[in-house]
Amino acid sequence: SNPRLSSALIRPASAVACFAPLSSICAPRCRRRCCLQGIPELQRLTSTVRDQHSVDHHTLSAMLFTRTGSIHNAAGIDLANIVDRIGAGDAFAAGVLHGIITGMDDGGALRFGLAAACLKHSIPGDFNLSSVTDVMDLTEAARFDVRR
Repeated sequence: SNPRLSSALIRPASAVACFAPLSSICAPRCRRRCCLQGIPELQRLTSTVRDQHSVDHHTLSAMLFTRTGSIHNAAGIDLANIVDRIGAGDAFAAGVLHGIITGMDDGGALRFGLAAACLKHSIPGDFNLSSVTDVMDLTEAARFDVRR
């Protein structure tokens, strides 16, 4: 049992209450700080922002808030002809964690997570089968390209 994880899980109601303001881009900054104060172990909050144009055409962006008050935004990536959304949130979370664990700064980790989530939209099934190289290529290009 992980004591840090356990202590964070003891207060699920406070965590749920804190995430509600993140669904709105214009949530007051004080609410984000309050959320981080409610769970002392929490160092960062991150979320994707989905703008749905049609069933298979979305724009996906992301934001990350830190305990120190930094706010990072990753610009939207246009997703046309979406194959499968299932697993994109997991791909985003895994990508952000990968970025943090491998030493990327918060903005880099956020962009890596967003790119992983965007790539997942082009893959059928629950799993993101993209390689780190694939994700880095999208992070650097900030768009989908055909490479030959």
